[in-house]
Amino acid sequence: MCFFPAVALLNYFSRKLQERRRKAQQAFDVDEFRRELLSSDGFDREVYDRDLKPVVDRLEAQYGRLVPTSELASLQHLVAAKISDVETRRQAVIDREAAKGGTIAMTALRRRMDEAKLTYNGPNRDLFSGELDSLLDSLSAKYGDTIPVDQAYALMKRLEAS
Repeated sequence: MCFFPAVALLNYFSRKLQERRRKAQQAFDVDEFRRELLSSDGFDREVYDRDLKPVVDRLEAQYGRLVPTSELASLQHLVAAKISDVETRRQAVIDREAAKGGTIAMTALRRRMDEAKLTYNGPNRDLFSGELDSLLDSLSAKYGDTIPVDQAYALMKRLEAS
């Protein structure tokens, strides 16, 4: 089970909710919200359908297309709870694999980072790519052909946070 797209989607969703609250609008347009969410990078349709869609549909049924921003708090609590649940399950998997001496091949990690470089939409793509390459080179120098799964996970968490 891969938790990374789920966390990315939930974090994106949380950021969108916070942005809407900061704008201090009286209501948000459910259709616009869905369009933005469904077109986001890292979108995980399964997570949306299972965890978020029922709540958004309930709000739309209750209020129509324009939902009061006061309802965003309940959505933020749901998202925070889902992120916490995913993080707990993800940590359990990492702990179990680390106890067994699990590792990740540097080639697989490099492939994943190459994908990240291709999909990066932030400022200064060259700097971002160079930083990832430097990081991978230092990891290869430190760990060789494989990196312990718990070390790779710690690295991934730092990257997610930035």
